[in-house]
Amino acid sequence: MKRWLAPGLLLLACAGTEPRPQRFVLPPGLVAVPVEGPPAPVAVALATPGPEVALTPPGEVDGQLFITAEEAWKLLAVDVQSGPTALRVPPALRRSGVYMWSVYRLCVTAAGVPSSVTMLKSADKLVDQDWRAAIRRWRFTPLRRAAATPFCSDLPVGLRVL
Repeated sequence: MKRWLAPGLLLLACAGTEPRPQRFVLPPGLVAVPVEGPPAPVAVALATPGPEVALTPPGEVDGQLFITAEEAWKLLAVDVQSGPTALRVPPALRRSGVYMWSVYRLCVTAAGVPSSVTMLKSADKLVDQDWRAAIRRWRFTPLRRAAATPFCSDLPVGLRVL
């Protein structure tokens, strides 16, 4: 079976059949990508937080350099869609179209390794501990400001079950 993803459209085709379109809406920040082989269970992306979450603005805060979530996401140096750094969804929540998001305050060393991960907004109590553990395994390209610089960011992370 081949799958093609395009913004707002999922096509499924079995051998000898015509593709059947099925509509769905991607939330802001999710990017559709072509996939070959078994269906990808989830898509992970930078989320757009709701108004109930106030993100720390970029700049110096209590001796820590805060950068925007977009800048932190661009420094991400691991595959967050699969492997040990992927966010997992337990079977109880694995329903097509389910969208969850949470916000983490992430501080990263000059070497690109998370030094602290604090949850600011929960996605669901069934995923909170696993997601925090996965995010602690994420690695980042060092932030360059004359030299490698440690940074923090309030990172909204969204996940859609496909």
